[in-house]
This record gives sequence, structure tokens and C-alpha cells, in this order.
Amino acid sequence: MGGVFVYSIRYIKLNIITTILAFVSLFFSVYIFDPQYILSANSWTIKDFIIPVLTAYIGYALARTAKDRAIFRDVNFVYFIAVTYGVIQQICFYMEKLGEVLPWDASYLSSVLMKPNNFLQPGGLLRFFGTMNSFVEYQVTILFLGAFLWLNREKIKPSKLLFLNMSLMFVFLLLSLERSPLMMGLILMLFWKFKDLITNSKKLLNYTLASAFVSLLIILSGDFLASNSLTSGAYQRIYNVITFDLADDSAVRERINVQWKQALELARKNYFGIGPGRLSPATKEINPEGYVGPHNNFLAIYLAYGFLGFFLFAMLLGLGIWYFSYLNDEYRYFGYGMILAFASMAMFNMPYIGKQGIVFFFDLWILNRSKAL
Repeated sequence: MGGVFVYSIRYIKLNIITTILAFVSLFFSVYIFDPQYILSANSWTIKDFIIPVLTAYIGYALARTAKDRAIFRDVNFVYFIAVTYGVIQQICFYMEKLGEVLPWDASYLSSVLMKPNNFLQPGGLLRFFGTMNSFVEYQVTILFLGAFLWLNREKIKPSKLLFLNMSLMFVFLLLSLERSPLMMGLILMLFWKFKDLITNSKKLLNYTLASAFVSLLIILSGDFLASNSLTSGAYQRIYNVITFDLADDSAVRERINVQWKQALELARKNYFGIGPGRLSPATKEINPEGYVGPHNNFLAIYLAYGFLGFFLFAMLLGLGIWYFSYLNDEYRYFGYGMILAFASMAMFNMPYIGKQGIVFFFDLWILNRSKAL
């Protein structure tokens, strides 16, 4: 990524977008040297907070070059490798052949399970990157990168590989059975196809029939998913969302009673933030349990960088929304759906950091520049 950033920087021109991106990046970078906490812990947060924002430069710059179509072609090819690997992992897991086909994944999973706090959710559903958060991050990345490729389908050759990638994406997400990416995908689709739903009765009927088919499929397979040890935990989390029975959801209860409560208490006492390095399992001077995990991306940014950092981040999102008004309908509604989907997940998780954040900011700014009217 560093090489791509250096390559892209030559296409950057000073304007309101690049100025705000530079200011936000510089502001976040200054906190690396926060004397309240150790330098190494602060430096480690570069991958979570700073790199995703810098990715916006790449998207913004590459969309202005003459190699626009080549970018989508290359991303489409790399996407095939990533999503195919994910599907193979899932199939091997359900067939109990992971150790035979992908021994390195089986070994890593075993090492994670041996730890006292392995972060694997009830039900035994495999988290291929070890922890729950990393697995969801992988799915969100696959979902939104795939959707963005489809949005730019007229630029991608060969088109057969793109259709194959979309099929593999749906298979992977259905096998994964994780509620956050599925709900984000639903929000994206509702906004992306909003105009079709209210103006085209034929398309509305097609979407309705497709939704009814998927719902019927879930209902018919409900007993199996709920009783199978490999899927019971994931199915229950999806069921709690569909039925709005969040009071019975242990993850939501923990957020309300512990994580959000603790984060809000810290936020009220620290208007200038506690530093990004303290959002980690090494903060015993703040929390006796040694962990500050707000599980809310907006709260996390406020805690890391204070009110000013939160304001700058919100301004960055607002700027992206404003520029969407200059796009054609399909791109505009896709952008609105993407922003709302990420903002909805950000209330419960951390989609603006890591790989998810990279895909979000890359999509946000290449979208804003590549299809303006």
C-alpha cells in the first residue's frame, strides 16, 4: 500500500478535498507522540486510524488518471483470489476437512481456541482470521469491494470473471452467516436501488420475490441452523436482529451495560481524548480490567482524539456525502447506502478501521471522482 500511495501522490492537487484529508491525517498522526502513553502502542494504531484515511488519497488520485479501467480490472482479479480462498475455507470447515486441505488455517484456529479468551462466538462458527472482529472485517471487505466492482461493471473486462466473483461473494456471505455484513448489505441494497423500488413496478416485484425467497429459505432451514453446533450461535444472532429481540442478545447487553457505559464515562472526563494507544488491552491505569473497547467507532474516535478529532472525522464523512450530489443516480444512491451502512455498523462495531476502513475510504473517494456528471 505504501508504494501505491507514493505512486498516487503525484496526481494530487491542492484543493478542499486534499487539504481536509491532509489536515485529518496530520492531526491523527500527531497523537502518535502523545506523552500520556507509550510510543509503541500509539504507533501500532497507524494501521487502524491513519492508513484508512490515507487510502482516500489513493482512491481520489487513481480515479483522475488515465488508467481508470485498468484499476478495476486489477482489483477484480485480486478479488477473485480473496473470495475464492474464503469460500474454500468455509466449505472445508463445514465438511471438517480444514486440517487436510488448509492445515495452516487449522493450526492457527487450534492455537486461538487454546487461549482463555479466544473471542470465538458461541456456536463454533469458524473465524478464519482468528478473532471475531477479524472475521467480520474480512466479510465486510469482501461485501463492499464486490459491490463496488459491480457498480463499475461496464469498466471491467473480462465480464465473466466479474459474474463469477459476484456468485462467489453471495456463497461466501451465506456460508458465513454473520449478521453485521448481511445487515450492512441489506442497507446498501435498499438505498442503492431506492429509485428502482419507487419508480419501476417490475423491478419492485422482482426484488420483493427475491426477498421472499431468501426469507422462506431461512425459515425452512431455521431448525437445522439452530440445532447445528457449527451454526447455532451465528443463527441466533441473526434471529435476534430479524425479530428485534436484542434484549436477549448477550453481545448487545454487554455493550449497553459495560462497554458503552465505560466509554461514555471516559468521554465525559476527556474532551481531548485519551490517545489511540489506550484503546487496547493494555490500559490498566484507566480500567482495572485492562481493556478499553467501546465497540462503537464514533465513540472510539472521540476517545482516541477528543472532540476536535471527532469533528474532523465527521466533517470528512460530510464532505463525501456532499460530493455525492454531483453523481448520477446509481452512483449517488450507492454512496448514500454505503455511508449509512457503515454508520449503522459503527454504532456497534469498528468498521472505519483496518481493512474495512481502507475499503470504505477508497470506495468513497474513487466513487466521488470517477463518475461525476
